[in-house]
Amino acid sequence: MDEFDDGATESEESGGQLRKKLEAQIAKNKELTAELRKFAAKDLISAKGFKHVKPDDLVGVKPDDLEEKAAEIEEAKVKEQETILRNALVDRGIPEDEIEQRLADLTGDTNAQARQAAARVTELSRTPGTPVSRGEQQGVFGADRLAQVFGPDGKRTK
Repeated sequence: MDEFDDGATESEESGGQLRKKLEAQIAKNKELTAELRKFAAKDLISAKGFKHVKPDDLVGVKPDDLEEKAAEIEEAKVKEQETILRNALVDRGIPEDEIEQRLADLTGDTNAQARQAAARVTELSRTPGTPVSRGEQQGVFGADRLAQVFGPDGKRTK
């Protein structure tokens, strides 16, 4: 017997087979990690009320940087939208002072208010704590209902 012989039999997997399994598992782990990050991005987007950010915009972003990057993307897309609106209004020959007023009417603080409202709704829906319990004494088969149907002495009424 060889001093390096660990008693392995020929039925055990070779190094090539183990490498293939390892590579397959690594690929699966990467896929699951990407999916998990996508769910985290969706959750963040709904929690913060970002209208213009999509989960695909945050692919490859580290989890710690998601919120910051999403805010940057939201800001950039809002600015892009304002630029497009401004250009469309300029092309129609609208005076600059009126353009500012129209842009304020179109994009104003409604975005911030909508984000705050969405964030508040999400925050309220995630309030930690135990759900409201009806207790053992209530419900169809609770002690109160049984006493009502059977009476205090346990005999059925009516």
